[in-house]
Amino acid sequence: TFSNIIYGGYSQNGTASGNKVKIVNEGINGVTFSNDIIGGMGVSASGNEVTIEKGTFSGVNIYGGYSFSGQATNNSVTIKGGTFSGSICGGNSKNGSATNNSVIINDGTFNGCIYGGYGVHARGNEVVINGGTIKNSVYGGKAVGSPGIDGEAIGNIVTISGGKFEDHMFNLYGGSASRGQSSGNILNLKTKIDGKANEVKYFQTMNFTLPAGIQAGDTMLKTTKLAVNGDSGGSATVNVYAANGVKLEAGDVITLIQSGETYDNFTGGDVLDGAGEISLVDNDLIL
Repeated sequence: TFSNIIYGGYSQNGTASGNKVKIVNEGINGVTFSNDIIGGMGVSASGNEVTIEKGTFSGVNIYGGYSFSGQATNNSVTIKGGTFSGSICGGNSKNGSATNNSVIINDGTFNGCIYGGYGVHARGNEVVINGGTIKNSVYGGKAVGSPGIDGEAIGNIVTISGGKFEDHMFNLYGGSASRGQSSGNILNLKTKIDGKANEVKYFQTMNFTLPAGIQAGDTMLKTTKLAVNGDSGGSATVNVYAANGVKLEAGDVITLIQSGETYDNFTGGDVLDGAGEISLVDNDLIL
């Protein structure tokens, strides 16, 4: 068991920049990590990386970069396998902005939250999920604000092309801002998700790519609650594309989002090159 915090680099009074932590397959079967893993930690953190290929991480929070009081910028976490019960965060700023940080998930089991970026403001952060099992919330970016500052979440992205999402155990949030502005946040959904989300919120653009093999009557995403900006209402643009191999006939219906509650207005943008139409029917978003 590794019980100490692991740092790629640490600066108490300056910027932690360009540091790396890599945990690989060789020789770690049965090894458990029980304290945090941080690519780079400092007053500011920029361009730090954590890559994990395997292992058991019990209550461990993993940060590409962590800033005490400045900016967390261009930090990343890439996970190719393992079991995780703590949070995963591309870049965290305790008292500043998290900007252009990322998390890429290729495999593994995740019981904690996943954040592209987390800070007073969250701008341009991204989570990409290609595989793995997700059992908690996914945030492109989360803006928590600070005393006297309403944090803004702008231009954060969640891209999903694979993975298993546990029924009623996960939420999808684009740019969560509990007190400030949430705008320009994007969901890119490229696969059907079988599990049902508790909430899908804070996405102002939703891009659906119908996967090869999708059939009439299929549903891309199911959720108990769908809301663009919290529960206060808002509007989102919905674009629909088709992967190679999609075969649909005139009159076929695909449910993009099946929702128990819907608070918002949705506008069809680029919908199958003009060959389709978006409708909101009984809280469900229908193509």
